[in-house]
Parts: sequence; structure tokens; C-alpha cells
Amino acid sequence: MANVLVYLQRTPRGLHPASELAMCVGRDIGSIRGAAVTAIAVGDGGNFDAHVEKRAGELGADQLYFVGPEGLATACQRLAPKHLIAGWTREAIAAVGKAGLGRLDARWIDGPPPLETLPAQLGVIAGGMPWHRDLGPIEAEYEGDVAEAPVPPWLGTKTAEPTRGGGFVYVAPDGLEGAIPSALQALGAHAVPPEYADNHRTGTLLWLSADGEGLPASLAERPAGARVIILPGPSPEMHDTWNLADWVLSGPWGSVLSKLGSAPWQALLR
Repeated sequence: MANVLVYLQRTPRGLHPASELAMCVGRDIGSIRGAAVTAIAVGDGGNFDAHVEKRAGELGADQLYFVGPEGLATACQRLAPKHLIAGWTREAIAAVGKAGLGRLDARWIDGPPPLETLPAQLGVIAGGMPWHRDLGPIEAEYEGDVAEAPVPPWLGTKTAEPTRGGGFVYVAPDGLEGAIPSALQALGAHAVPPEYADNHRTGTLLWLSADGEGLPASLAERPAGARVIILPGPSPEMHDTWNLADWVLSGPWGSVLSKLGSAPWQALLR
């Protein structure tokens, strides 16, 4: 049977948003092309991995493996997947490179994409919410060397639970007009200067970008639970620093902020 392999990245809030969309894309490919959808996560996350297992099943994984340091390379050798899919994040890019698997072809995904246009090694930039839900339970398996793989410090206790909360701050150009200031206020967001990026430690940072310059490199050093959403405007060109963001939400700022104020997004972000 053909295989689709999906790399899953944990964050303190659960799966990274780009990993969730990667799972949805993998499920679509598997369903249409009759392929098994195999998800992998590196290392033993203790109690936290029950949440990874539950979420992977909801989003359409047929099977899930927690693997050791060489598990990604070994899985690709064993399964010879037709597609390797991961979030286009620095962690996933590094993992794919370390495994000697080449590069991920980044694509912005905000819903089910045309499958015929997808590359064999896809890096997903999260532009929306998952479109698969509650597809069923799965049982994960742990490979023998899983304990040899390092895990992030926040997983070190083996008793971590998904976190929530933290509030909103935003960086925006001077002279915001129209409904945008009101929409930001309705979200409960308050303005911070661009230099705040050096000290983003909790909650969600909204980065309203009008200059095409992307995100500050210092955001790579933020804690794993501090989220970033970049709003690059209606017709952005992809920027290398988008791999620092949890979501890249394109479109007029007013429309995007209105969407973030909706009940589904509020439930996700709070």
C-alpha cells in the first residue's frame, strides 16, 4: 500500500497549527489515493503524548509512531512514502535536513488544496484552521529507541499538559484607520513596539505587516508556547521568516481581525 508520512511538531498548546493542517492534507491524499497516513513525532513526551495521539486521530492519521533520533529517516526508508508532509517550521525543516531527506517545498494552506499541485515533500504554512475533525481514535506505538531522542525542556517532566491563555498584543504601522483599531480593541489586544519581539514570552503576538519585511529573527528565541500570527496583507509574497509564525493569515487586516474575533478562533486562541 502507498504511504503518506506526516511529521508532527508538539507545542505546549498541543500540535503546532501547521502540523494540524499537514495532517488534514495527508488525510485528503490518503483518502483519494488509497494511501495509509502515518504520523510520527520524535521522542517520548510522557503524559502529553496522549493529547498528541487523540489529536492525530481526530485529524485523520491511520497510525502514529513516537520515534527515536533516527526515526524520521528510518520511516522514510521503510515506507518509501509518496508524500512527506510537515509544517514549514524551523523544527521540521531541521529534522528533514538532519534525516538527509532534502528540502520541504513551502506552500501556504488555508483549506483543502488541489492535490495534483502538491509537491512530494510539502512544508505547510498554516493559513487557517483544520478542516477535518473527529475522524476516530488510533493507538500509538513507541519505537525501542524513543527515549534516546531529546525533547523540549517543557516536556522534560513527562507530566506536561496543554496550556492556554496569555492574551494578545500587536505590532502595527503608525496611522491605523477605519475599523482596524476597534477590531484590535475587541480582541483585547494592546499595542507594543516592534522591539517587543525580543521579549515575547507568553500569549499571542499579532504582527500587522505592510512592508513585506516579514518577522524579526529574534522571535526564533521565544518560548515554545508564545504564539505569533503574522497578518501580511491581501496579496503577500512569501517571506523566509514565515517559518517563525504559528499562522500566516493573509487578506485585508479588517477581515482577518474579524475572523479572529469569531467563536471558533477565540476558542482556539484563548
